Amino acid sequence: MAQLNDHNHEESGSVFTRPTLDLYLCNKYWNFITADGLSKEEVADLEKAKGHLEHYERIYSVMEYCGDMSGILTALQTRIGSNNPSLPQTIYRRSRHNETDSIFKEVELCLEAYYAFIEDAKEYPEWVRKFEEEIGSNMAMVFTYFDESVRDELVEHSHLFKRFDLEKQKFFK
Repeated sequence: MAQLNDHNHEESGSVFTRPTLDLYLCNKYWNFITADGLSKEEVADLEKAKGHLEHYERIYSVMEYCGDMSGILTALQTRIGSNNPSLPQTIYRRSRHNETDSIFKEVELCLEAYYAFIEDAKEYPEWVRKFEEEIGSNMAMVFTYFDESVRDELVEHSHLFKRFDLEKQKFFK
């Protein structure tokens, strides 16, 4: 899920994006496509094809969302890692934007998006499982980048961090 954007670059012809463009054109020109001379069976076939494209777009949107979340989490891991004093090069990358208070807000937004997706997809347990496996494990890695003293404070002040702290053990089996 997280690698969709890597495999859908322009050099590959954006093959995964093409059906979403086809759906856009289908919706935009629906009256023209179904005008004059089509039988009921042909219109039914077009509606069925349009339904397949709509289904594909929903799946594509989930995959794209996961790819975007994965990219954000990777960037956050890098930013949190720049605070590690045991790495000599981090002294040159020190920035107030990479301090715990700044990153906390962004990680909390990611947690909020993570749980919103879990709630939205609860009718599709296979998608929830896949999302938890791929994005949840990345989220758990970000969470482990905070040292214990900071993590305890975050858990105390944020119900989202507290919820994730209680659930994170499933990612480290």
